[in-house]
Amino acid sequence: MLLIKYGVIIKGAQMGKGILMVTTTLSSFLLLSNQSHAFGNDLCTTKSSGSSFTCDGVADNFYMTMKGFRLRKSGTDEFVVITTNEATYDFAASGAGETVGSYLTDGYIPPGTYDAVSPILGPTMTVGGSTTLSGGGSPCRTTTSGYSTDGGSAENRDYDFDGDGGFSSGSDAVEGMNRSSDEQYINGDGDFVLVDSSVSGFPITIEDGDVISFTMNISVAKSVSYEYNSSGTCTSAYPAGVEVNLSATIN
Repeated sequence: MLLIKYGVIIKGAQMGKGILMVTTTLSSFLLLSNQSHAFGNDLCTTKSSGSSFTCDGVADNFYMTMKGFRLRKSGTDEFVVITTNEATYDFAASGAGETVGSYLTDGYIPPGTYDAVSPILGPTMTVGGSTTLSGGGSPCRTTTSGYSTDGGSAENRDYDFDGDGGFSSGSDAVEGMNRSSDEQYINGDGDFVLVDSSVSGFPITIEDGDVISFTMNISVAKSVSYEYNSSGTCTSAYPAGVEVNLSATIN
């Protein structure tokens, strides 16, 4: 049996066994409208001279709904479900790492070897943010229907993974089949599914009696993208992504 405790390292269990640290950026949380811009833009500071550009800024709010978390059994198409609880979190809130990390608490994982993590997220993310450029560029903010350059306060807007996110549809029949690379798709329920085999430290072997502690760090430094034309006028605003670093300690 494996117990999952957020932020708690339980002493005394398997004292003769080494501690494995697993740190990764889960691409599941790069929830992009334009995936080619994954944290690749400069921060929004100054208007670009004479050319169109895209820059990134900090979100005021970045709500997503966790609907499940699984591990894939190594060498198979089978998944072990850790939780199917549904919970909505603001990934841009202060202390979001601790809050979201509590989602993975008191789960059970049977002994075995696992080669991928698989978070499942609800079909909609709600994002709000604004930016102001020096050098003559217009301000830009999200609104409930899109964006505005009027300099007002940001409004939250709902974005769908299926459509706004640019992810392809899939089905439970195909998940886990492509073991050589990551999978991202919209399932039959409209939820966003990731199967991520690139986690540092995976495949991971769990033995009976092991205890694992998760720590989660979240960055929204480049979580909203703003597009500008060559005149420095904002023409679009959309979610760029949330960077999530998940660390696991096995005792």
